[in-house]
Amino acid sequence: MPLTISQKADFLIAEFDTELTIFNVREAHALLAPALAGLQGRLIFDLTTLTDIDTAGLQLLLWSLQQIKTPAEAIVASSEDCAFHRISQSYGLQWPTEFHSGKH
Repeated sequence: MPLTISQKADFLIAEFDTELTIFNVREAHALLAPALAGLQGRLIFDLTTLTDIDTAGLQLLLWSLQQIKTPAEAIVASSEDCAFHRISQSYGLQWPTEFHSGKH
């Protein structure tokens, strides 16, 4: 399974496994789409354990962020030495890393 979605306090957390590539992005999409459709609060994309991500994985993350409608909001959590951070730097992508204090 490419990710696990769980509720913790007032956050929904999408914890990604070690790989988000063309080989499992369809399965990840099938898990994310229903969660995003009903999202009313805050979502954390936890990418800290990713060791392999390709452009299909990046496309899924970009699509996911586009699906989030106000008042819901999302952030991306990763470490600076993970595969996600390296590929994001290569493409010059910046991700939301903080919730805005005025929303909730």
